Amino acid sequence: MNMGNRKCPFRLVEPERAFFVVRISERKGRTWVFSFAVRLLKLRQERQILLFKERTEKFMKLKSKITRIISFVLTVALLCGVVPANYKVASAASSVSLTSLGRKGTVNFGSKSKSGTWWQMHLNGKKAFCIDLGYTCHTGNTYAAQETHHWDQDTGGEKHGYYAKIIRWYVLDKKRSNKGFVLAQALIWSVAEGRNSKAQLKDVIKQVKNNIGISPSKTVDELYEAIFEPDGNWTADLTFWQKTGNSKKYQRLLTVDAEESETIPFEPKSIHDYTFYRQRITVLKKDEAGKGL
Repeated sequence: MNMGNRKCPFRLVEPERAFFVVRISERKGRTWVFSFAVRLLKLRQERQILLFKERTEKFMKLKSKITRIISFVLTVALLCGVVPANYKVASAASSVSLTSLGRKGTVNFGSKSKSGTWWQMHLNGKKAFCIDLGYTCHTGNTYAAQETHHWDQDTGGEKHGYYAKIIRWYVLDKKRSNKGFVLAQALIWSVAEGRNSKAQLKDVIKQVKNNIGISPSKTVDELYEAIFEPDGNWTADLTFWQKTGNSKKYQRLLTVDAEESETIPFEPKSIHDYTFYRQRITVLKKDEAGKGL
């Protein structure tokens, strides 16, 4: 096409070629649209994956919290189930007083021993036993109750079963006598030191028996059976005490909670009973012939 001296910036193309160019352009446009759609889909998928991860993390954190809460509840429930029904925590406080029982000889507990003056503690209005051999306790020390127990013939355990039987024997058999206290105290120390075999406990009984002459009519074997192999049903109530404040190297104490039975002194009295009886007798005299005189 003639436009004077200037050339036309457009070049004419044959119809077939023009159609081809248009088709190519359309194809390129479609390809770009398709690529954009694919990219958009990928971005959407990535966003969904990111949201899923965030939600998963939140869920796992929530699940972890729930798991910890459930674990705590189960732990508390387990502890409540493990603690025996005959056990309760006490919180009373009382001061200690001491009474001398005099010299009761020496008793050996393996590498440890007790000699010199034996003492009886009084706490909360009751007699108390020491648990820790070699530890100290002074008049006026304040103690707080830690555990209160109600034990019976079925109580077991490495120490509690032995404590229960010793207390039973002291209260029921020996009626809380001083000699009974000395032997019970020695046996409690032996058990607390882990010396609770039959031979070790018999050895303690033998030493105390020789020192103070307790139950002279019984042998060591018979005393052991009376203490640690009792018959029938029985109970033993006691409380463990710990010194308040700094308690390092201070005795833990054990009180017998059963009330002491009141002792009524026996004073025999004579009984006087007077009965007066009167009887009237009439005598009729007769002679040999049967006639009245």
